[in-house]
Amino acid sequence: MEDLKTLEYRINDDLNCVFETYSKRDSVVFDNLWLLKKFFLQVEDVMFELHEKFSTVQVDYAKTTKMDFMEKANLIDEFFSDLKIPFDFRKMLTDGTFNVNTTSKKTLSDSSISDGYYRKKDNHFDVSVINRGLSIDAIVWLHEITHYRHLKDGVTISAHYLSESFAFAYEFIFLDYLYQKGYQYEATIVQTLEAVSLFRNLYECYYILKMFILYSEFGTINEENYKALFNSDDYAEVLERYFKIVEVKTVSSLIKYSLAAPLAIYMYEEYRKDNSFLKNIEDVILNSQNKTIEECLPAIGIVKYNETGFDDDSNIEKIKQSIEGFKDELDLRFKRLDDQKSI
Repeated sequence: MEDLKTLEYRINDDLNCVFETYSKRDSVVFDNLWLLKKFFLQVEDVMFELHEKFSTVQVDYAKTTKMDFMEKANLIDEFFSDLKIPFDFRKMLTDGTFNVNTTSKKTLSDSSISDGYYRKKDNHFDVSVINRGLSIDAIVWLHEITHYRHLKDGVTISAHYLSESFAFAYEFIFLDYLYQKGYQYEATIVQTLEAVSLFRNLYECYYILKMFILYSEFGTINEENYKALFNSDDYAEVLERYFKIVEVKTVSSLIKYSLAAPLAIYMYEEYRKDNSFLKNIEDVILNSQNKTIEECLPAIGIVKYNETGFDDDSNIEKIKQSIEGFKDELDLRFKRLDDQKSI
């Protein structure tokens, strides 16, 4: 790692450019740095328990169900039909929107579970996924299909920062659906791995926001300013961690995934308590293109956003309770898997 002065020069140079050129779309982040840091830090406490309990979980691919392309397509069709969501997946298969990525990794590694992406180019939406002949492929497909449903009409400010929240919420609902259909192992393991991965983004985002806040407050990042603002002696550690993080991830993606973690679990848990909550999620996912984040969140029960933001006590408490419920359900499902082994 470079010496401290070199890192300071680099980060000041980088953030000077970032703060001078960030887009209107990203103003929702830069105008709310303190709010986001406070919100993520409070939510991180309860997600840390989930991470500590399940961080060593790995997929045993020998236990996953083999499933061909059309079986997975039929399963996704059934999911939308059973939930009474009017969506024609078959149209995606015939109009060139949905494609199997033949260059994607074929090895059965944990990192390839989420091997899929979406993009829009020249008014054409492209969803690219992996097909390894396994049931868990359908989970990736459903996640990317949700992005398509949400973003096909355009990426606005709210859509950009909320899309991962909806993609993971529907993925968790789909995992619930698979669990009820008898795919208990796949549903339990993948849901756990996704939650652990989301926590890591939330944890890393904390370090990014600290440096953004410091630059926003002083216009210069150095140890004196850091201690004055945060009253902490971990300046060198945070600075080094910042560069390790941004070497592999963009700030925008970290923010998106950090919002996705608590909001997706919250929406999923509200759905589990009352399946009619799906109507609220559908309303936002299909009608958010011309709305701000502030206008979208009340529909899913995140209240008083305009007054006090995410860190309103009622919002934090609801989200924390949702994560606790999520963790408790994973505990129960792992116990059931262990009980099946002993039979």
